[in-house]
Amino acid sequence: MGNNSKHKTRKILAATATVTMLATGMISTTDIIAEETQQQNKISTSLQEEKSVKSENRTYTVPGKGDVEVLKQQERKSMAFSPYEPTGLYAKPNEQITINVEGNQNIQAYIGTYSYDASWREDSKIKSFTLKPGINTIQSPNGGMIYFYNKQQGGTIRTTVTTGGTTTPLFELGKHTKQDLIDMLNQYPNAHAVELKGERVLITASPARVKKYLLGSNTDPVQLLKKMDEATRIQDKVAGLSEEQADKHYIHYVEENHSPDYYMYATSYRTAYVGDAIQYVLDINKFIKDGWGPWHEAGHLRQQSPWKFYNMTEVQNNIYSLSVEKAFNQPSNLEKSGIYPKAFQYLEQTSKNYDEISDVFVKLVMLWQLQLAYGEDFYPKLHQLYRDIPSNELPQTDENKKQLFMISASKVAKQNLMPFFEKWGLRPNNDTIQKVAALGYPILTAEIWKGTDSNPIKPDVPNANNILEGSQFAWSMKGISDFEFAKINFNKSTEEMQVDLKAGVPHHYFNETYASIKVQNASGKVVYNKDIYGNKQQNTESQKVPVKVGDYIELTHQEGVHRATLTNVDNSKQESFGKKAMYEVTKEGLKKVEKMPEATILDGNQFGWSLKGISDFEFAKINFNKSTEEMQVDLK
Repeated sequence: MGNNSKHKTRKILAATATVTMLATGMISTTDIIAEETQQQNKISTSLQEEKSVKSENRTYTVPGKGDVEVLKQQERKSMAFSPYEPTGLYAKPNEQITINVEGNQNIQAYIGTYSYDASWREDSKIKSFTLKPGINTIQSPNGGMIYFYNKQQGGTIRTTVTTGGTTTPLFELGKHTKQDLIDMLNQYPNAHAVELKGERVLITASPARVKKYLLGSNTDPVQLLKKMDEATRIQDKVAGLSEEQADKHYIHYVEENHSPDYYMYATSYRTAYVGDAIQYVLDINKFIKDGWGPWHEAGHLRQQSPWKFYNMTEVQNNIYSLSVEKAFNQPSNLEKSGIYPKAFQYLEQTSKNYDEISDVFVKLVMLWQLQLAYGEDFYPKLHQLYRDIPSNELPQTDENKKQLFMISASKVAKQNLMPFFEKWGLRPNNDTIQKVAALGYPILTAEIWKGTDSNPIKPDVPNANNILEGSQFAWSMKGISDFEFAKINFNKSTEEMQVDLKAGVPHHYFNETYASIKVQNASGKVVYNKDIYGNKQQNTESQKVPVKVGDYIELTHQEGVHRATLTNVDNSKQESFGKKAMYEVTKEGLKKVEKMPEATILDGNQFGWSLKGISDFEFAKINFNKSTEEMQVDLK
């Protein structure tokens, strides 16, 4: 997008159509997404004025959550989460703030809140400082809220603001109640800002709009933050990130009052809501039932660059919006807004070019149909696939991004998806066609492009279970940084399973069983059993385990969707086995089962009978021992 260009796209929210607009003169490298202003009726609010909350603690233990820019690169994203850890203190313009840093490591500090204190064009007004161990003095000509930022991965740094700074309302999930927030607002009615901190989100808004939209809607801030944390974790799941893998920096929701021509936008470190648009963040009912705007903007912070090709900026992020919408049990935006008929009308055209579809929601249908067809694991696996590609091999041009996307989607689906993409007007080149054919996956025959939320069409996968047909199978279990802590090789012909465990700590985040390996025979007798703890040192171990037809192999892995695979050695097919998999060994190979067949009362070697009469008088006892081939009869 050129510096003097105007760019408009149409965005459909839960109830109404809203115009998405970028201002004239926008520089494309800012990657900012904005919408125009809406009006909202004022809500009057009365607050108690008698109670007060004192917050004079100026010592902070700042957790090391890593470098937001490094994490952005690792996750292949174009935008970073917020670096901020709030203090609840405001620095006046040119006020000297003295901070003592304990220990021997540097820490960053900020004065000012992106988008709250200046428009997205004026990020330079937000000042950052490197604080060294000991006493530091900082100040900003613009003033603003004070934040810390610990770039270390793990550990904490203690800081104390010894002089300067004015206390403002800081609501913390798990620490405060709704009444506490009311009292804070009464105690600091002229505060520069109000901040609310959840486990995964941070809100910065003006006292007036917190009163109007949060308290005015009778929202409990505890429940609001919990719901926003939940939305964050839903989007983590779409990105294929477990709670341990996910970036723990906050998704920042900021009230913005400097860009009246805008509605909502997202750019590095924050999502912003101009004026009254912050109501969709502060009102819990609107966030749950009409929260497409915040879900959409948070989705922008998730987008992976290697498959954000031409005109996909306002499309790709909505897989996260749709996922939150579905998890919150809201009707599908694609159905209630009448998008599917428009998409099917496009698909009936003889000449199609996906790049040139003007309706971003029609384009979204193509992406969503892949999830409808291949399930909720499709996009987590796709995200992980892109994270696994070495940085120097990532595509840089739109055309290369499109071609790799078609190849990658086929890998995740384990099907040749060229018919699907060609139907949508996304054109594979000869190299892509050959690479996908070389994968050996069956060609898609089901018309999954006709699928909708209410009528999803699943693919026909011939010989889908042939990964389980064969004589040799191998499992790989990986932990943190993809450390392969266990390898299992089963040869059905020799009736042996080789288990090799490598020395090391599988995953120090898990203070529990991280993975397990168990072999049982048909009667339930345990032949081999190994629990592998996440944060405990594992020793090298190598063992041969007898396994024959009729036995059961059970494997578990906390992060098995991404870090545990089964390979059929005979045909080289591979799949992840998820958090738990149980296989019955059969003549043909392996058979997936939900559980072992329950042992019946007739399975075993020893049986006893009891015969009773009046008043439960036991007149006969019979004991049979199959091993000794004897039955003992006792009559009383």
